[in-house]
Amino acid sequence: MSHDQELIPAKLHRALQGRDSADHEDGAEDEPIQNDWNGSAKVTLISIDRSEAAWRLIADATGDPRAIGSAEILSSLRLLTLDEFPKAMSCVRPGFDGPWQ
Repeated sequence: MSHDQELIPAKLHRALQGRDSADHEDGAEDEPIQNDWNGSAKVTLISIDRSEAAWRLIADATGDPRAIGSAEILSSLRLLTLDEFPKAMSCVRPGFDGPWQ
């Protein structure tokens, strides 16, 4: 979980920065799905899912309201990320998502 905790802000920042800078550059990536920012957003979403599941497990085991609060915040962040990067989960990350050979 701590690995995901560090990945979420770093990868989300990379996704937002990459998308925003590509919008202002000539010759920006023309591919609407297979691009760096969607790949970074996909890693963010995967990390959010794992972290949310872990916090929900902790909440179920302990009844700690802070754990469920953390899970709810992550759920909201997931929705916001999907709103900003609706095609992220369709991005195929080479070596991670492609067909195994």
